[in-house]
Amino acid sequence: MKNKENKGQTLVEVMVALFVLVAGLMGILSLLAQSIFLSKTVENQTIATYLASEGIELAKNLIDHDVYMHDATPSLSFGWGTCFGSGGDFELDYTTKVCPNLPNNQNHFLEYNPTLHRYLYFGNDLTGGGQQTIFQRRIQVSNPSPDTIDVKSIVTWAAGGGQQTVTLEDEFYNWHP
Repeated sequence: MKNKENKGQTLVEVMVALFVLVAGLMGILSLLAQSIFLSKTVENQTIATYLASEGIELAKNLIDHDVYMHDATPSLSFGWGTCFGSGGDFELDYTTKVCPNLPNNQNHFLEYNPTLHRYLYFGNDLTGGGQQTIFQRRIQVSNPSPDTIDVKSIVTWAAGGGQQTVTLEDEFYNWHP
């Protein structure tokens, strides 16, 4: 008599055990998927922060270049802030060396060159093989006074159906007499 009562109970126990097992696996897979998504988000934010920081440094290098050129060749019309003129929006990468004809911002995407391990704009890649990225960078320069240059480096990228932005800003002062 005892066997007849236990016949259906084993099937129910197996079904409950499978349900618990599947529910646990689904939870783990959900957490894993979310972890991968957040990892990619943090990676993009880190890259964007470095690209924005690089934009500030590129602008500073051009400002220093103006002062150096003025000291090296006083007869040329170089000096504090010459490179950026009255300001504007620019696309700068590490190959930008020509002043004052800087490339204006045209909302190009940066490319990554795996050979050089550098981000640059299309056409500035000396070795070829650049891969388009999701990042756009623009450098906004303004001159609030004759001895001050404000530089804002803005990096944007598409993520999660929206647009993410990292903005860094710095102010440079004329230290050169």
